[in-house]
Amino acid sequence: MSERSVEIAKQSISGSNKYDYFVVGIGAATFGYFAKDYEAVGEFGINENSLIVISLFLLAISVVSGLKKIERHNKFLEKNGKYLDLAEHLAGYSRNVIEGGVAINEESGEILNPSDSALKAAALKRWLPSLKLELERSGNIIGWYSIFRDYSLFLAYCTLVFSKLLPFFYS
Repeated sequence: MSERSVEIAKQSISGSNKYDYFVVGIGAATFGYFAKDYEAVGEFGINENSLIVISLFLLAISVVSGLKKIERHNKFLEKNGKYLDLAEHLAGYSRNVIEGGVAINEESGEILNPSDSALKAAALKRWLPSLKLELERSGNIIGWYSIFRDYSLFLAYCTLVFSKLLPFFYS
């Protein structure tokens, strides 16, 4: 990757993280605001008190999903870095096999001949596809956490608005 591409990727990740923290923070603040004065009154039904309980439940789902998304995303970035590092090693080992001669692993100082490189390249070729599949699964899970976070937050706010408008419909 070029330096420009790397910088754009860093900015994208930073922006995504800031958005995630913002959304989780708004959900947590809203939860705290409505939960601090909440008192269970009356029966559960179509009333303001019951709708606030539902919205608090949805806000809790949103906050927990958002936190899990952030956690999974950080682990995903760590695994992706490892995957990219191993893919670079595979390229170096494969180049040594093709070019022949003695090569030095610049990170570890290990001296490799083509037969050693061939063994390491074969092992990485077997392992990298499973790591890539694991990354794809993690990416899908992160997407689902985002969906749960966003939709539960949206529904919580809709429920809160409806709970505040309910007296206008039943007065």
